[in-house]
Amino acid sequence: SIDTTIVGGLDMMTRAIPLFALALGLATSLAAQGAPDKKPSFEVASIKPNKDPRGASWSASGGRQTMIGTSATRLIMNAFNVHDYQIIGAPSWSDSERLDVIVQAESKPTEEESRLMMQSLLEERFALKAHRETREGPVYRLVLAKKDGTLGPQLMKSDSECGAKPPASLPWAINACTMRMGPSEMIMGAWTFSELIGTLESMVERRIID
Repeated sequence: SIDTTIVGGLDMMTRAIPLFALALGLATSLAAQGAPDKKPSFEVASIKPNKDPRGASWSASGGRQTMIGTSATRLIMNAFNVHDYQIIGAPSWSDSERLDVIVQAESKPTEEESRLMMQSLLEERFALKAHRETREGPVYRLVLAKKDGTLGPQLMKSDSECGAKPPASLPWAINACTMRMGPSEMIMGAWTFSELIGTLESMVERRIID
């Protein structure tokens, strides 16, 4: 794990990128979707248009998830564990239309069970049809910037426990295992490089090879 405020460097290259091709529409009835598959489903699900411009929130407690001001794109990203740049073929409204989604599972599901339940919800309520494919495209490669192979002065090995008092080395008051972002910097406490890369991929909209 590391505490970091900077990234060493990113090189551009070309590589096969997994993409997520889909067709998304509004289901008029469940009968039109054919026989249901064997994926688990939420016990209760409510989807309503969101008219509140104050932003989005996502919370979970037990088997209940509350997503305020989310979008169909965000639901797809969560359900299939992909970034938005990996989704192709979605209609424009899937990103622009805001939704309030409340779902309840019978018991607290695992992360994988929750993803499968979200897939079922998208298939039933939005007539989602999708497949995975791989295409050639530009990517970044995370590399060491210093020729001697050492990390930069603001890349520091973290010995912090999650929820512990902020390390003195961090320039902002930030709890371990959390992140703050500003216009020109990102500060992370006790995050792994894989977690850092996952965040950066969403920002640069491109696959990053570690």
